[in-house]
Amino acid sequence: MAEPKTQAVLKDLGIALQEPPLTPKHVSDIMRSAFGGSDAEGAWCWRQAYDTMQATAIQTAISSKSTGSLSALIGLARNLLTESRRSEAQVRLQQFSTPLPYAWLVGQAAELSPWDRVLEPSAGTGALAAMAFGKAQSVILNEIDPFRAELLSAVFQQPIHHLDAEHINDLLPGTRPTTVLMNPPFSTSAKREDPTMVARHLVSAALALEDGGRLVAIVPDRFTPERMSDWWQRFTQIAMPRLRIDMPSAIYRKLGTQILTSLLVCDKTGD
Repeated sequence: MAEPKTQAVLKDLGIALQEPPLTPKHVSDIMRSAFGGSDAEGAWCWRQAYDTMQATAIQTAISSKSTGSLSALIGLARNLLTESRRSEAQVRLQQFSTPLPYAWLVGQAAELSPWDRVLEPSAGTGALAAMAFGKAQSVILNEIDPFRAELLSAVFQQPIHHLDAEHINDLLPGTRPTTVLMNPPFSTSAKREDPTMVARHLVSAALALEDGGRLVAIVPDRFTPERMSDWWQRFTQIAMPRLRIDMPSAIYRKLGTQILTSLLVCDKTGD
């Protein structure tokens, strides 16, 4: 269960989101009240504030049953702060949340059914999982960062796995998922920096997927057969690409980055 202060921040930020515009002072005051001090005093950091803001938006989308409405998600995302401050841990673990409109596109590409078992291996603040919540039979959430995992627990009210997603195929207990929705770290894991990290996460998730299942991933633009040929071949021997859409960097502007990404839709052909 999430701590009372986490629940309090989500509740107060949820109220603030209903009365835009949300300002840094709004967020700072709410965090200060819940955590008993300021960011300068070390009671909390802006990475936690941004993550909580994102989780609040996701909770709002779920409670208002608007996860299927692109226009509603665009409006909700527009009301959020631009994330102008980054923490060392965020950069090290490449913790950039999935923008809500992008998450909607991932959810549409998954073509979810009521009997699907959905896995989000690096769930972050839960944007991708929200697109499956209430539509699929079950949603399996995994997140290695403790604070983000606590936010997930508060928003989704279910147990959260704390596994290294690079090894999700070996570590995940229980029944295999029929669908994977993922926005993996692009070059850094919990333990090391490695430009092939995104491919390692993709391969492990594809191996965890049930035969015939679908994997929809947000990947860096460099994950192509030309630029990562060995890993591309290894991945596509497990999951067959059906669609690739190159996305404009502006989609991440509100999150304080301009990274080039692609939406990759694959179906598993067998181990």
